[in-house]
Amino acid sequence: MNEEHFILVKLISGEQVMAILEQETGTDIDIVFPMLIRLFPQFDGNGSREHVTATPFSHFAEDAHLTINKNSIIFVKNLNPAMVPHYLRLVAQENDRVFLNQDKQEKTKLTWGDTAAGNKQINDKLKKLAEAIAGDSTEEEIKVLIEGNDTVH
Repeated sequence: MNEEHFILVKLISGEQVMAILEQETGTDIDIVFPMLIRLFPQFDGNGSREHVTATPFSHFAEDAHLTINKNSIIFVKNLNPAMVPHYLRLVAQENDRVFLNQDKQEKTKLTWGDTAAGNKQINDKLKKLAEAIAGDSTEEEIKVLIEGNDTVH
């Protein structure tokens, strides 16, 4: 988008969200890269003030698009122009973090050889443990082996 429309949305829940407006219909607004604004009071020797933070509105969403029903909105205002560079920096940092996490996951994927089935030392210990459990049985003990499972009860 060449002409981003930066907005501030106040929800009926009290939450405030900075975002880019993508589209507005009669019933909904579509936004992208919503950042939740949180205000925390701080008290010090000089009185009180507010500490402001902003985080992604939905950390676990697959993408950065969000549709909000207008019944959930108190107001929509243009974002203060002085806040736009700050908002863009937050979005860029979050996107870098997401890509970094994806890269990290790809680098740390386990292969079959890395699992317990591929690790001889762990397999040997498991085998000894299974033999110890099976070998200690007395006639009074009842052991049950559930098919498809190596657990002895």
